Amino acid sequence: MSTTARTACLTADLSTAVDIFTEEITADSSNYVCYGNRSIVLARQCQWDAALEDANQCLSIKRSSIDYMSKGIALCGKGQIREACSAFDLASKMTTGNSASRHHIFLIKAIATFNANEQDEAIMCVNDMADVSEDANLLSCNVVQTYFYAQMGLTALSGNILDKAVEHITAAVDIVTSCSLQTMDLSVYAEFGVIFGWELDSLWQTVNKCNCLILLRAGRVEALECYLALVTACDEDQRASLRDWFARMEGVWSQPHRQR
Repeated sequence: MSTTARTACLTADLSTAVDIFTEEITADSSNYVCYGNRSIVLARQCQWDAALEDANQCLSIKRSSIDYMSKGIALCGKGQIREACSAFDLASKMTTGNSASRHHIFLIKAIATFNANEQDEAIMCVNDMADVSEDANLLSCNVVQTYFYAQMGLTALSGNILDKAVEHITAAVDIVTSCSLQTMDLSVYAEFGVIFGWELDSLWQTVNKCNCLILLRAGRVEALECYLALVTACDEDQRASLRDWFARMEGVWSQPHRQR
């Protein structure tokens, strides 16, 4: 993938990314890599049929792990989980003994499954993998676990399901603390941003903002401590917006809410 296309994916300029890959395919219709890349971008646009068509075209030219991976993502988007798992398994088999690549495909499969509203299955799989992983593989599992729990916590908060929000955000905070997420070099996980649009640079802040909201809702003084930790960790440009955010949320979430 060219630097321009990669940047377009990371900045969510997906139409530009599609145009780049389309031009490359027009110039060389046998370029199977571009079909796979365009499939991934089309999947980010939720154009599942077009994404699957590109993935299948890619496979008709040459079978590779990225082709089966892009097919698995498209099938997950279409709700065809069993077929998607088969595609991901084939992608894993084609890594020819590369354990790092197999681990990467495993996480991509888990994320695609999570995005297909199979959150419990996805989290269970990544948690099990984390239990038997070490070093870099463990850290990548921790990043994915944190993102999953943060998203579920945000969903629960928006639905005012406080007990679930507490459960998910507590899990995220525990992982963030254990792996020292704040000091990690998250650029090594940029592929998650390219493939799924994840904004990992703000993950630590997202988790702690969710935790702050929960503490505010519970009327606990620790909410201020959490907020101060956020402010301390931010640069000057971010602090003003954080102050506005906290003041706004303090007014909203300090009011009584109905817990479901």
